[in-house]
Amino acid sequence: MTVHPAAIEPAAFPWFEYRHYSFSLGLTHSTGIYLSGHSASEHDPDSGHMVVRGSMADQARTAYAKVAALLEAAGSDLGHVTHLVENVTVDGLASYAEAAAVREEVFGDASPVVSTVVVRRLLRPDALMEVEVTAGAPGGGARPVAAPGGPPRGPASAAPRPPPRASPATAPLTAHRPGPAPP
Repeated sequence: MTVHPAAIEPAAFPWFEYRHYSFSLGLTHSTGIYLSGHSASEHDPDSGHMVVRGSMADQARTAYAKVAALLEAAGSDLGHVTHLVENVTVDGLASYAEAAAVREEVFGDASPVVSTVVVRRLLRPDALMEVEVTAGAPGGGARPVAAPGGPPRGPASAAPRPPPRASPATAPLTAHRPGPAPP
């Protein structure tokens, strides 16, 4: 990994020639890997245009195949993914369970955190969803596991943490109520 962000440039990306676009497919950094939003868009050589085809499940498989190819080009894999943002169109909501099933196939028991955002539409009108990915830096060990009541802990921070202190936000409300104490 690099200290300064570096563009991920896979040798093979069969969906379209990405070098002609004004955005990066993703970046590597010493803190992790950050991918742009990826849908099932691909170049159609017959029409010369970008197209999106298939059901929600088909589109999710294509989007996650792109993600896997980019992570591999960055020296990583799906096992390092920590956070997904699934942008789902209003038209795609009815079949969103298909995307969730594909995600479960792809990640199995190592499911990352998922944020689902409903959008009116995506850049490609026929796209039902796109996926944005954050992954941990390769070589950084396994994904940290959250400790009950605490932040994620990995090998470097495996020491027990003290229990959280009560704050005004978590203190009982009766301590702040005027008037007689409840019975």
